[in-house]
Amino acid sequence: MSSSDFRGLINDDNDPLARIVRLFQNKFSKFTTDASVEAVDSDSEDIEQVGVTMESVIKIHSLNGQHKFNFTTVYIHPLEPDENYVHVMLRGRGGTGNSIADLSGFNNNGSIFGDTLLVDGTLDIGCNNTGTKSVATRFNRPSSDFENEEYIKLPDNTHTKISNITTGFSEWMRVRPFAIDNQGDISRTLWEKVDDNTPNDARMLQIRDTGRLLYVVKDGGVTTAKWTPTGTIEEATSTSLPYDIVCTYATSGNVIHIYVNGVDQTLSTSSASINWQDTLTNHDLYLMERGAGSEDGHVYGDFYGYRLYREKVLSQTEVTRFYTNKWSISNIAFGAVAIEDHYATWIGSGGAASGGFDATGFDNTGFDTTP
Repeated sequence: MSSSDFRGLINDDNDPLARIVRLFQNKFSKFTTDASVEAVDSDSEDIEQVGVTMESVIKIHSLNGQHKFNFTTVYIHPLEPDENYVHVMLRGRGGTGNSIADLSGFNNNGSIFGDTLLVDGTLDIGCNNTGTKSVATRFNRPSSDFENEEYIKLPDNTHTKISNITTGFSEWMRVRPFAIDNQGDISRTLWEKVDDNTPNDARMLQIRDTGRLLYVVKDGGVTTAKWTPTGTIEEATSTSLPYDIVCTYATSGNVIHIYVNGVDQTLSTSSASINWQDTLTNHDLYLMERGAGSEDGHVYGDFYGYRLYREKVLSQTEVTRFYTNKWSISNIAFGAVAIEDHYATWIGSGGAASGGFDATGFDNTGFDTTP
């Protein structure tokens, strides 16, 4: 849409969106005027309002889906969030703002940098019968003014560190990568975090240009680096399904597993040199790019979600359940996971309630007291 087309849309008195935009403009103008008045120290001072210069953006999408509840499905609540093992739980459904909410209950809310977009995720996650089956957030598209500047950052805290882990941990990401070639000499990095300046404890997952996944864990100064066979990951198209990637690490024996779409990959010890982020004094968790201070290593692709399970090494069974039902490691069938704000319950037939008040009044037909 050109700027002239957009102005024409705003001036259309019959368009509901135009009325909303004008209302927002008026409210914002009043807000700035009131703020200017409050800032005046003396009642004798004059105010000259010459206008407000601002840069704003309105994003409109048509990602709509419908779910018809037939009231025959028994919905079961999943383990996540449990406020025990799951310390980070992100969904890539709010990619038009500058923040992303942590649903784990541990308040590891993150910041989104750049100008990301909400897109059709293509994947059926058991929610909608028709229309858009899922949504994702697209990062670092070539048409963006902020290409290779788009990523998610979560502040450093004990919930996202591995330095105090005793049993192990697991990380999950659902992602659709559109490029796997190197940026400069840096591989595309799905996530990276260093816990200290050396670092003695750190982790990262990269997509190599050969299609390998490389997972590196440094635990108490001991580095374990494993990668999958070549061709494990391929560049996607807009209609491709995303990859479900689970990486687990057990402290006993420094054992790594990498699962792709529910399948435990055959791993080998990586021969690649390990290059942590440039700024080791920054200990935040970075998603969809290499860590702080790095100009390369960004992921051009769609982000669906990320989770960190602390002190829990997911088993093959749990990974299979997650990949099958798309939501949880709990033993729940596809389409039967009770998702917040997206399931329905019913009593009896699901039709009109029996008993109650009617024209007869308080008698056995008008007021039913039978439980």
